[in-house]
Amino acid sequence: MKILHFTNFYPPPLAGTERYVTDLAANQVKLGHTVHIVYIPIIYNKERASMKFEPMNGTTLTFIPDRFSFFKLYREIKKFNPDIIHTHYLKTGLRAAIIGSILKKPVVCSLLLADEKTKPLRRKIGVRLLAPLFRKINYIAISDEIEESIKKDVSGAKVRMIPCWTWNYKKMDSANESWLRKKLGFPKDAKIFLTVSRIVEEKGIRHLIYSARDAIKKRSDAYFAVAGTGAMLEEYKSLVTELGIGNNFIFVGRLSDSELLDAYKGCDAIIIPSMMDCLFTVTESLVVQKPIISNGVRCATEIIENEKSGLIVDVTNHSEFTGAMVRIIDDSNLRNKLVKNAAIKGRDYSPDKCTRDIEELYKSLI
Repeated sequence: MKILHFTNFYPPPLAGTERYVTDLAANQVKLGHTVHIVYIPIIYNKERASMKFEPMNGTTLTFIPDRFSFFKLYREIKKFNPDIIHTHYLKTGLRAAIIGSILKKPVVCSLLLADEKTKPLRRKIGVRLLAPLFRKINYIAISDEIEESIKKDVSGAKVRMIPCWTWNYKKMDSANESWLRKKLGFPKDAKIFLTVSRIVEEKGIRHLIYSARDAIKKRSDAYFAVAGTGAMLEEYKSLVTELGIGNNFIFVGRLSDSELLDAYKGCDAIIIPSMMDCLFTVTESLVVQKPIISNGVRCATEIIENEKSGLIVDVTNHSEFTGAMVRIIDDSNLRNKLVKNAAIKGRDYSPDKCTRDIEELYKSLI
């Protein structure tokens, strides 16, 4: 099968969408398909136009840095002559739907975000005005919330629910458990809470910092590592210093794939304080075999059963948030139960299973 991925998000590992596109393409190559990626960045500037991106994982790649790129895109897709066009963003889905109609090719669009706050009014109006075009697309929703969101926006939309998968879970056994503790200089008896996130306000890091301060007062062996970068990094570093918890709370920056696996292996628990959609972080956390504390956003509550496969809290309630951290440290029976049930739930998010489900969707459309 010849599969063309059309995306605004590439290359990895910048965020969840890039990871999804790259891993899916790699899995499809392993299944024997021919995969080509067309990348048109969502942010356009002279610096990006001069960048060189290399294809990954046996795929081929065309980079089009020009925002006014419809005819270039059309020529590229026509030249490749795919059996299926798969896009990963609603705006790219519109262009793909037009080209798919001209070339008589089926179009699939993965929808990876549902947060209503990310949808400006002009976007909602535009989707509804162009509903006949959007109805030509076959949608993949990675959660129930996203499925409901697109059906609300596009009346009569064809939606298939296929969840996103856990990342690199097969490599966890070979990860270096001592790497994180040595890198940060934390003591041997430290109980390390790991957060992997962009450092922006909507990811809940500010609430994490205040609750961590209170947890450290109760348990001096509580330590916190936040992996990632973002616009609020320097402000949050200053807040940590101001609160006097700099020895126990460290921002470690962006980690490579292998370092991230080592960090997951070496932590004692995972905290997901995000105030918005964070499905990728939730699913990859399930197979790390560590207790999970997550904010009660819907994408987390769809997957994590409170008190069974993780702890769901309101991160804006710092007393509740702190209490969950202390419980994780103090209660070994709770930790063991959460790890066992998270591992069982994680089997639903096998990359092999999800890739096969997408492959069957393609075949039904072709």
